[in-house]
Amino acid sequence: MKPFTALIVDDEALCRKGIRILLEADPDFRILGECADGREAVRDIARLKPDVVFLDIHMPEVGGFDVLKALPPETWPLVVFVTAYDAYAIRAFEVRAMDYVLKPVARARFAATLAGVKNRLREKSASAFGASLLELVSGWTGGAAPEPPAQPAGGKNAPIDRLLVDDKDAHRIVWVKDIVWIEGADYYVHIHARTKSYLYRERLKNLERRLPAGMFFRVHKSAIINLRFLDKLEKEGRSQVAAVLVSGARIKVSRSRKEKLFAACRPDAGGRR
Repeated sequence: MKPFTALIVDDEALCRKGIRILLEADPDFRILGECADGREAVRDIARLKPDVVFLDIHMPEVGGFDVLKALPPETWPLVVFVTAYDAYAIRAFEVRAMDYVLKPVARARFAATLAGVKNRLREKSASAFGASLLELVSGWTGGAAPEPPAQPAGGKNAPIDRLLVDDKDAHRIVWVKDIVWIEGADYYVHIHARTKSYLYRERLKNLERRLPAGMFFRVHKSAIINLRFLDKLEKEGRSQVAAVLVSGARIKVSRSRKEKLFAACRPDAGGRR
């Protein structure tokens, strides 16, 4: 049987590489190419006519929805959305789009997605997918990328109370109140919960905005702690301070944030952080 053709669209080279490696392991797919932005994607989808496109939702200037809106719906290939925002994915795909995968992409989850893609293509029912996708895309008015909806409902800036993270072969709910501390690592963060640590695809500064005020404090440019799990503040040298958590983790506090941390620990601190 002739292999299905695929196009990979993502502005991050590392993500494109990860999807390529997973796709190349399946002999039923042949990769036609990769696109680093939405404009390239519009051009190559029209030119190459792939059977399926792995399409990042959040890209600068021209996002995934913008790519589809630039093409006639009748020419859309099967689309698997790739996104770092769990809340947006869960709500958006209630309209029954083909599938989505969360970054970082889990091997088992991706394999299940490919199985669904192959079934759909073999049944030649991509047109039904296009009808449901049109409902999703038609509500998008344009821009670099839609903002993920706040959780829980209650306004755009409402704090989140949970995250959906990849955990080997499953998606696991991590309650924000159980997060001990968070460590930044470029486009990702390491979430250290009570019993386990997880890798989550989001910049630390963006995640910080979504956390409940008064519960979390940025002690360093690359670390946020949950004040509920702060055991003590220990001196290090003449002017340095380390935050010691109940888990035993010891995290350096930057000099510029030391006084604010002391203030946040006082009983009358309120929502300051």
